[in-house]
Amino acid sequence: MRKIAFGLLVLFLLFQIACANDIRTKVANSNISGLKTNKIDPDKHVYGIPWDSSEDDFIENWGAPNGYIRFNAQETGMIYGKRHLFLFFNNKLSGLIITDHILDWQVSKKLLPNPIFDTIQWRLINGIEEETNLAKVKKILGDTLIDENYEKYYETGRAKVTLNFSHYTDAGDKDEAYRVYGIMIERK
Repeated sequence: MRKIAFGLLVLFLLFQIACANDIRTKVANSNISGLKTNKIDPDKHVYGIPWDSSEDDFIENWGAPNGYIRFNAQETGMIYGKRHLFLFFNNKLSGLIITDHILDWQVSKKLLPNPIFDTIQWRLINGIEEETNLAKVKKILGDTLIDENYEKYYETGRAKVTLNFSHYTDAGDKDEAYRVYGIMIERK
């Protein structure tokens, strides 16, 4: 009888240890169900995940990140695939960077691809998306587009959205030759 009780106690303790693991270890092998939406609302959400979601909630939805960066005691970033860096301030989703390579292209080769975040065709709720040319961006944003020291951005009620452009030399020098290749959203 003592052996059975001891065995049950050991099983109970092993179960408690397994449950005490950080959520990152629990979701590392989970399946990612897919995006709720490809839209990004700088005031409300990223792909349906609300701003201010915790890191653990984010991981529960999307699985473990490919990489993790600690900028300082309050700011961190989680890398998903080669193109997405989700920014957190005090453990709350506070920003987003999407670009061709979050890290140097040589370092990015070491990252495993992410079937969702490396292929998503993101779209801001105002209609701006990857490959939108500067002429169309100006038409969408009008006077709210700010061009300051080679940085083009606009502000919403709760965020600053920086648009990164690439110049296609074979398309000339007019606004049609400049196309969005990435964004950075910083919450206020």
